[in-house]
Amino acid sequence: MKRNNIYTALLSLFLLGLGACSLGLEPLTSPSSASYPSSMEEANFGLNAVYSSLTAYSASTTTWWKVTDNITDIGATRVNTAMYTELITSGASAENAVANKLYNCVYKTVARINQLLDALDNLHGTASDTDIESIRAELLCIRAFCYDQACQHYGDLPYVVHTAGINDSQTPRTPRETIVENLLSDLSDECLANLPLRHKAESYGSARIGRVAAYALRARIALNWKKYDLAASSAKQALNLAKEAGFELESINTQYCGESHEAGEPTGQTALFGYDGEASNEWLWSVQYDAVISSNKTKEAYYMAPRTLGGCAYFGPTQTFVDMFQCKDGKSITESSLYDWQNPWQNRDPRLDLFCLRPGSRIFNLEFQTSTTSKKIHDYSTGKDVTNMESQGTKGVYGANGTKGPAGYLWRKYLDIAELERAAISNHETSDLNCGLMRLAEVYLIEAEANIEMADGNLELARTDINIIRNRVGMPDVVVTSQSGLRKALRYERTVELCNEGFRWFDLRRWGMASTVMTGKIYAPNQKGLMSNAKPSFDDNWHPAYSEGSSWDGKALNLRVYNTMKYIEGKDELWPLPQSEIDTNSAIIENNPGY
Repeated sequence: MKRNNIYTALLSLFLLGLGACSLGLEPLTSPSSASYPSSMEEANFGLNAVYSSLTAYSASTTTWWKVTDNITDIGATRVNTAMYTELITSGASAENAVANKLYNCVYKTVARINQLLDALDNLHGTASDTDIESIRAELLCIRAFCYDQACQHYGDLPYVVHTAGINDSQTPRTPRETIVENLLSDLSDECLANLPLRHKAESYGSARIGRVAAYALRARIALNWKKYDLAASSAKQALNLAKEAGFELESINTQYCGESHEAGEPTGQTALFGYDGEASNEWLWSVQYDAVISSNKTKEAYYMAPRTLGGCAYFGPTQTFVDMFQCKDGKSITESSLYDWQNPWQNRDPRLDLFCLRPGSRIFNLEFQTSTTSKKIHDYSTGKDVTNMESQGTKGVYGANGTKGPAGYLWRKYLDIAELERAAISNHETSDLNCGLMRLAEVYLIEAEANIEMADGNLELARTDINIIRNRVGMPDVVVTSQSGLRKALRYERTVELCNEGFRWFDLRRWGMASTVMTGKIYAPNQKGLMSNAKPSFDDNWHPAYSEGSSWDGKALNLRVYNTMKYIEGKDELWPLPQSEIDTNSAIIENNPGY
């Protein structure tokens, strides 16, 4: 059993006990609603139930936060999947499955939180105030996390902070500005002081929110809503406490980045994003999974892995994102003398190969090629050539660069060869890799952005924070000192460092970029293996733009159009509330604009 997820096993026993109760009787070993919680043991079971509810946040049986970047400009899904395509083409309705899933998950989690919060005072006399207030603080943090996500996606919401009864089903929407103020008020210094710096790593790993994670969460929420002073001070507090608690950035090996499959395989990312990385001191908070427990595993290894390994090749980066990666001199591919468009993988930011799977590299000891002309690939584990299922036959149509696949590439971030060894790819449902919700690198970038945007911010501190993240993978220092220059550097760093972790949708809206970058063509590589001849221009947000008249060889662009995005201002800033909510809650008169 995974050490960090032992609470899930205890929770399953607890829920079994609840199911065995006779109607109307107080059980001898399980709690009743009248007396719950009657002990700290019961309270901890309830808290674990709250944490466990986060494992239900998913789409395509893949953890939610590993999906949402794929409905932005930097990631893609299979082109024929309506529930995702609708969200990038302004075609979603109140019946959209993805939008409905998040909404329902939020309120199920909040219901569990409110039930325990309302009953915590039952513990007085049987538990210490210290223990009671520590649990209260954890619950308030998780509720703030849930409502923050919901407010950004849906705007004004029914704001429920107590256990709901039958008479509470007709709840009107509260302005999201009011909700956010309440969330930040909940996360006061007085509240967060009740938390330990971090929970015992040997018992919980990053499963539970400690004081460091709580301050980081407050910093994130403040940043999301442009409360830069609070974001900066909270991030600073989190970083100071992190040192005391033993959190630190993980070392990442960049060997074989930018090289061919013949040289070797980049695996440095697994120290943070693989099974070995679950114990990394960079993670402040993670959702925990365990395959030995029913309904506590995912299919994400299957959905992320290439066809050649028996995977689904469902999600992947776009050409836009691949072109964003700087060269090793810190310049864009258009400006750098190091860039060779016919050998585009050389001399690039190592995170391109650490986080993305591109043609000509190696994955799980297998050569990776997406060209229809690459009929055979080399299997380094056997020394033999095998059929390239990524581009050949009926499966090839759904490959990384197939006509029904994503946009030409796959994600390497979160792929771990351990999934292959444990048959998580071929068996589909045996992946139990944790999903990180918050890590130290994000906190540095929060502090940087807040100082760049706030009045009288410390720009030198912002530059230092950015360079700390860049230097980890051998990228050169950012040398600009102006606010505009640092803003551009920060937006590059957040996009690259935090890719496929669920931040891009929020960042685009906070930065005012969504209406510009979420419209127009999404390009994918040529299917015959030609290297992209597109010579993009880059704006002040480090976002590439393409035009037919701008290519490296003076010829027409050899890219293909994967899809065309559409963004309607005044509508697509938000998702629709589920139709079921509109139908059953008469206090909600209308949906969000445009739905």
